[in-house]
This record gives sequence, C-alpha cells and structure tokens, in this order.
Amino acid sequence: MLMLTILSAGAAMSSCGPVDPKNPKAKFGIQGSLSSVMTLLFDEARIITTEDDVSVLFVRSRPLGATLLDGGQDDSGTSEDYPLKVTYKLLGTTFPSMGRLDLAELISDSQGPRGVISRNVLNDPKRAFPKVVRGTLFIDRAITLNKVVNGDFNVTFEDGTDVASGRTAFTSFSAKVVTP
Repeated sequence: MLMLTILSAGAAMSSCGPVDPKNPKAKFGIQGSLSSVMTLLFDEARIITTEDDVSVLFVRSRPLGATLLDGGQDDSGTSEDYPLKVTYKLLGTTFPSMGRLDLAELISDSQGPRGVISRNVLNDPKRAFPKVVRGTLFIDRAITLNKVVNGDFNVTFEDGTDVASGRTAFTSFSAKVVTP
C-alpha cells in the first residue's frame, strides 16, 4: 500500500513539469458559467473600430505544432484563435469617449441588442451566441489608434436550447486599439 501511495504521488508530481512550448499556458481567462462548457482562455485583448461597430477581441495565439481542441496538430505556423469577441453596434450613434455601455439595449426588434457576442476557434463550429439579455461594456478612456485602453465586460445570454443559453461571461482587460 505504501508503494502504491509513493507511485501515485510521483505520478502527480511528474505532471507538474515544465510547460510544453508548443502549448504554452494562456495568460488570462474569461470567467462565468460559459467557461464550464467551452475554453475561454486568451493571451491578449484588442479593440477594433469600424464605422459600424466597436469590438473587443480576445486573442489566443497558437504556435507551430500546437495540439488543437480536437486532438490534431496545427502545423501552419503561428496563428490565432478568437475565443470571444464582444461587439457594440453603433448604428448611427457615436461611441462615447469613456463609460459603461448597455450591451442589451434593444436597437429594434429586427436588429436585436447593440451587443453581439461571437467566437472563431479553429475546428470549433460554434461561432454565434444567443441574444444578450443583460450586459455591459466599460471602456476607461477615448479609443485612439495604437493606444491601450482598460475596461471590462459582462453578459448574460437569453435562455433557450443553445449550449450558451442562460450562461454568463465576464472579465477585465487591457486592450491595444488596432486597425481592422
């Protein structure tokens, strides 16, 4: 029995070895109940602005030879996954220089809420999420190209049959403003 305990402890300690350079640990993670059904880890955040919207893009870098979520290998070089993208639709309004924005604000019945959540992860068919029923996006200063802004977001999705239905997601971030 003592030998089994020692072997178990040794196996547990050997799993605490160095980080695999082909699969480095993510720097950050998006919290909330959504993270229990999908991976929401990221290395950096970026702000992207267009005439139509402002988006916070959470980016996960994937180096050459990384193991994919489906167990395969990515041999295409360094690429990026986008575990979550929070978009605020402007539609005729101007983005405030700073402040808390209502992501659940209904633009119209046909256009839905101002906030739209999406995702783009290699080999993951999940791209869109249910409608945001509660949520905010906070930006601490004016959005200026190549500058860093700080902020946070939180969302609750509409109830339904989608895997994300009724779930929540939230995090704080520092994001560089980049061109689309």
